[in-house]
Amino acid sequence: MSAQPCQRSLALRILTGARGALGVIALLTPRIGARMFRIEADGSAIVMGRLFGIRNIALAAGLLRPEVTAVRRLSGPFLLVNALIDLADASVFAAGGHRAQIGRPAAALGTALALTGAALSAAGFASLPATQGGDR
Repeated sequence: MSAQPCQRSLALRILTGARGALGVIALLTPRIGARMFRIEADGSAIVMGRLFGIRNIALAAGLLRPEVTAVRRLSGPFLLVNALIDLADASVFAAGGHRAQIGRPAAALGTALALTGAALSAAGFASLPATQGGDR
């Protein structure tokens, strides 16, 4: 018996929309993202920006799967991966700011966005039912 999806929580809707929007912007217009983070928009920054976009589009597409709103045992691993990616991003932004590899405003913005993504993944997970009907 397969688990039936329930209504998406606000956290999952925000996470999906933000990942999708950031992904499309980064993929199609990477210079905007580079400017937002005050990164010089050279060749390597453009390539990395597009890779960031592809990753976020893939994660958003995964969040759209019906199983993600079914039960924790089905969606937990995927939401955990989302949270871990965001925590890794936050660490990279914080370290980059600490080492003066990027400006402090960019480090603060990137860290805040990444931690928000991790918190939304956790809130989305918490909003899911532990089991569905007779599942144990």
